[in-house]
Amino acid sequence: MSANPPNCDFGWKGLDFDLPGQIDAVRELQALGISVVAISSNDVTADSMDSFEQNASIGCSITWKDA
Repeated sequence: MSANPPNCDFGWKGLDFDLPGQIDAVRELQALGISVVAISSNDVTADSMDSFEQNASIGCSITWKDA
């Protein structure tokens, strides 16, 4: 491990992604016995897709599995 790590670019914007595609990837990982955790900042002022209503709609469309 380097004694002088490189500087981090803390100001970078996260990459866009397709949530339904991510859900498919999560299901594939779970089938292999790999647990997955998703964390979202839910910044509705920056993106209306982060609204409670939108998240509730997506959450209701997913078949959740107990770990």
